[in-house]
Amino acid sequence: MAVTKADPYQDPTYNQQPAVADILTTEQPYLTTSTQACINECLDCHKTCLSEAMTRCLEMGGAHVEPHHFRLLLNCAEISQTSANFMLMNSPLHTIVCDVCAQVCEACAQSCDEVEGMAECAAQCRKCATSCREMSMAVV
Repeated sequence: MAVTKADPYQDPTYNQQPAVADILTTEQPYLTTSTQACINECLDCHKTCLSEAMTRCLEMGGAHVEPHHFRLLLNCAEISQTSANFMLMNSPLHTIVCDVCAQVCEACAQSCDEVEGMAECAAQCRKCATSCREMSMAVV
């Protein structure tokens, strides 16, 4: 079977990050302006996705609680909070977590685009994705 770059489980070079050992030995600046901005976007995304899932989506039913969409909202809320926590802890692994956060947030935003009344949530997810993508490319 041919391996494609579209499947991260099959291709070990898919979206490669620096080696964890290299990241752990690099001094990280603590709470730069861009880091603080990313933390704020992540916390806003966490709050938005969790609130939307537990209020609007549960109350509206239908497409709002379709398993794929609902799981993405909860995944996005969790990874956004985790990403903020890694930055707040000054973890040298925050760039890896931010990269994953950006991917999950983008997937959540796309799902929100397909569900009525979720435009505000989609916009917040995209803001978080953009900020985390920039943070994930920070020099380590």
